[in-house]
Amino acid sequence: MKNFEISNTNNYNSNFSFNDYNKILNTYESIINEFTNYALSTFVIQHKEFLIFILNRGIETIHHCFTQLFMYTKNLDLVTHHCKKAFYYYIEFIGQ
Repeated sequence: MKNFEISNTNNYNSNFSFNDYNKILNTYESIINEFTNYALSTFVIQHKEFLIFILNRGIETIHHCFTQLFMYTKNLDLVTHHCKKAFYYYIEFIGQ
């Protein structure tokens, strides 16, 4: 298993290739899709407005995690790992 600790500076890259732009966007889209599918299969919420609010807030959270981590680490694998952890924690928190 890889070490995806944020405190480990060996996980930080000094730059990224703009040729990987499609890979970055596809990864972001994949994370959002996985969050949405998991959230919709997990939540049992009667009020549509409340569900939309929860989904929007979750997507905002993922967006902030993705952009901040990628800006500082430039490591797509690390960003993916932590974004997935973030949305699982978010869904678990909302479920309680």
